[in-house]
Amino acid sequence: MKAFMSGLLIVVSSVSVSAATYTVTDGYFNSMTIENDDTLIMTGGGGRLIWGRDNGVLDIRNTSSPYVYGVSGIETIRLWENSHLHFSGGSLRLLETTDNASVVLTGGQIGSINAYYPGPGDLNHITIHCQPDWTYQNSYLSGLWLDNSAFNIRLYSQGTSGVFDNITFVPEPSTLLLMGLGSFLLHRRRE
Repeated sequence: MKAFMSGLLIVVSSVSVSAATYTVTDGYFNSMTIENDDTLIMTGGGGRLIWGRDNGVLDIRNTSSPYVYGVSGIETIRLWENSHLHFSGGSLRLLETTDNASVVLTGGQIGSINAYYPGPGDLNHITIHCQPDWTYQNSYLSGLWLDNSAFNIRLYSQGTSGVFDNITFVPEPSTLLLMGLGSFLLHRRRE
């Protein structure tokens, strides 16, 4: 029995599982699940529902636009369980996120973000790269992406911690450069 278990361990440890990469360039799909370290790269087309789970990576660079139900754009993206989304272009009606899912938004048209964070410890899972003059009023986050295109995203939450509390804003590169230069000059002045 001991020899059998050792042999089984060797066989199991030598099995290699590789993650898959899926690419969508056009067309329209009903539902897709990206999980187990798989990756989705989307440069066109659209879909009704994309699930991100179990370390799945969604890289949405563009979709067919604008969002039209059953025709173009993406209706819903749902992120759970350590999945990751980078949304840089295209059209999305609703983003839903929870657990340890992480989101990076750098462009595109996003209608709404709904997040469920059960407690304040689950913070800063959403990063938005935009120009610094954004506003948040009446549940709407508005501003300009780094390419000067406008966004107006409705935020709503469930649970203890709100969506807005979970957002980290990253300013435009020139602002970062000026902040770094100022820090350098202050440090140099002290010497």
